[in-house]
Amino acid sequence: MARWKPLATLVAVALLAAGPGVLAQTAPRPKPPARNTTPYPDFVRVNFMTACTADGKLTEALCGCVYRNLEREMTLEEFQVMDKKAMDDPNADPPQNTIDIAMACYANNNY
Repeated sequence: MARWKPLATLVAVALLAAGPGVLAQTAPRPKPPARNTTPYPDFVRVNFMTACTADGKLTEALCGCVYRNLEREMTLEEFQVMDKKAMDDPNADPPQNTIDIAMACYANNNY
């Protein structure tokens, strides 16, 4: 479970740091075609969701949206590389595509 916590934490930090003013300016964007069509294993989803919602700051719906779109836009291997980077440096900013996904989920109500 702890393996995906850094990534989920980075998503939460990105959303909370942006604040409502920035999020209100985020224009809805159309969903791009899925780059990845292979679902992640169930344990990845469970671990991500548990870590993302653990502190109660982010809802299950928002975390689920972020997860679904990460799964659509990156392979499991890419996700694991991103997670490892988050584990290696918990203070690092999340990758821009992750921030974009989180913002789109927040602004577009379950993008």
